Amino acid sequence: MGVARLMPPGAAQASPGNVSFVALTSFAAFTAMTALSCGLDAAGLLGADAGGSGSADSAPSVVPDATPRRDATTPHDATSPRDAAVSVDGADDAAPEGASIDSGDAAGDAVSNDAHDAHDDAPHDADHDAPRDAVSPPMDSGKPKDAAGPNCHDNEKNGTETGVDCGGGMCAPCAVGGGCVQGSDCESEVCTGGACASCAPNCAAGATCSDGASCVSAFCANGQCATPVSCSAIHSSNGAAPNGAYAIDPDGSGGNAPFTVYCDMTDAGGGWTLVLKMGSLASPGTFAYDNAIWTNTTLLMTGSTDMSQTEAKFQSYLSVPFTTLLAMMTPLGSSSPPNILQIQVSDTMSLGHLIGLNTATTTTGITVSQWEALTTPTAVLQNNCNTQGIDVEASGSCADTGDARVRIGLIANNENDCCSPDSYVGFGGDYDDEGFCSPVAYSAGAMGGGGGLCAGGSINIASFGYVFVR
Repeated sequence: MGVARLMPPGAAQASPGNVSFVALTSFAAFTAMTALSCGLDAAGLLGADAGGSGSADSAPSVVPDATPRRDATTPHDATSPRDAAVSVDGADDAAPEGASIDSGDAAGDAVSNDAHDAHDDAPHDADHDAPRDAVSPPMDSGKPKDAAGPNCHDNEKNGTETGVDCGGGMCAPCAVGGGCVQGSDCESEVCTGGACASCAPNCAAGATCSDGASCVSAFCANGQCATPVSCSAIHSSNGAAPNGAYAIDPDGSGGNAPFTVYCDMTDAGGGWTLVLKMGSLASPGTFAYDNAIWTNTTLLMTGSTDMSQTEAKFQSYLSVPFTTLLAMMTPLGSSSPPNILQIQVSDTMSLGHLIGLNTATTTTGITVSQWEALTTPTAVLQNNCNTQGIDVEASGSCADTGDARVRIGLIANNENDCCSPDSYVGFGGDYDDEGFCSPVAYSAGAMGGGGGLCAGGSINIASFGYVFVR
């Protein structure tokens, strides 16, 4: 194929087979425009003298070619000037055989092609269309990933996770059987041999549970170990919970801290919270009717959370609501099982609140014989009055405040009225005429005065008493 050669203005053609000058200048124009678009020097591409002897002043005039220049929006195809041979007016066939291209032609042709390559390979700027060979980012598995670390929902163990999607501080703690390095990696907070183990039966508050048997508090609520509001709540959550000391928190998320109480989980259906323990031979006793301990907020021996015969007043007396009382009595100094009496009475705040009102007697449906059966031996009271309940005192226009009275129990009289009762059974008893039959008025037990009923000891019985609520 013959290759066209650039000629200076006015120069004669070398041979009849050479291409026309207009066609040659069209190729020169294309080369110059390509160089400019790629930031190159057109003169350097063409050469100062196409024939090797000219100057820059003698550069051929550029005549625009009718063929549009390929720019950023023109698709690259096989007909690109860079890829196609120059063929004008059949010059390809007319060129003399053996015609050569001088060094200027070769250099210009090579530089021109290099300029095209540089232009095509350079990144397009913002004004051009997106690069035709733009590479899409690699596709992942389709699972979302966290930019900051492991994803806690991708079903893989990655990042700092100690198990699959759990542990390591970034994700939720692992369930039993999940991987772990330390206790905090586990819901149970127990990590053994690199695996989360069950914390039962000593799971702390907040640990996952199915029932109270897993929890050290013996209470499970909404699938988590928690602090119960009462012994009744524990019993409902864990019917197998034994008698003993438990932490309760009656106001829940309120401002009062949890405290420890004794819970009776077996007697009379279980779930009873101990509020008071009393009984002595002192005169007057610690829990005598008129003593302030019944109406103030002072606590007593709160660490005695058991069934020992140590007088005590617990926080539960002031803060646990109830619908039923459980009264227990056993002989003072004895370890024999107590006698038990359920009393249907209620208060939405506490027993301390109910007794502290002290405005009138709160009666109950307990019979005289049931009250008398609290003591051992069974008490025998006077036959009349028989007023019973909470805050029980003499009544009527003839009432004497120094006569028999009791905080929880029953009073009786030999006369057919309640003006001057002489005997009682229950808790918090007092009697100012105590010297008539007995040297003391017992805080718990039975006490009798006039009416000739002192003989045989059937009225003067010292007991130790326990008061529970539920």
